[in-house]
Amino acid sequence: LHGMVRTADGKKMSKSLGDKAVDPLDIIERYGTDSLRMACIVGVGPGNDLKLDENDIRGYSKFGNKIWNATRYVIENISDLESVDEKNLDADDMKHYDELKAFVAEITREMNEFKYYLVSEKIYHYFWHTFADIHIEKSKERIANPATSLSSKTMLAIEIDILLRVLHPFMPFITEELWSLLPGKKDERMLMISSWPDSQI
Repeated sequence: LHGMVRTADGKKMSKSLGDKAVDPLDIIERYGTDSLRMACIVGVGPGNDLKLDENDIRGYSKFGNKIWNATRYVIENISDLESVDEKNLDADDMKHYDELKAFVAEITREMNEFKYYLVSEKIYHYFWHTFADIHIEKSKERIANPATSLSSKTMLAIEIDILLRVLHPFMPFITEELWSLLPGKKDERMLMISSWPDSQI
């Protein structure tokens, strides 16, 4: 599944390299396990060597913060939802939902082909640039409008559920914690043993 883990400049890891070698325990202490996992997976095809750069790990730590903040925003705004029913989606949010379903279908095919390096990168970009930067920003105005509030909250609830599921194999610790905080999830099964969302949508 993987080649050799090398330093950022492509040298073989060795204690003699001093500070150029990456101590995983030190990295986990500073940036978290999920960040290290992502840095070891994204863009690294099967059998290829990995040039492990601390800057990449630091970047995925910031991504973890993005996931945390985005999910907390959703939780704060869907707490009054009595149920999550896609029938409450208006045309605008239904378009987002169709795009999300197409995205999940695409990455599911690639997961079945063991293209973890590709799926992890696509999820990263979808969560950050589509969900957080576009959908969440757009929802702020729509939630404030009584005519679109229910639809927007419903879409946020659907989307965060699905995104945490697909992120979980790659960033299991933060997603499990956030899953437990979602409304109605406290008494459900752990995310770790929940279904992949292609059977849910």
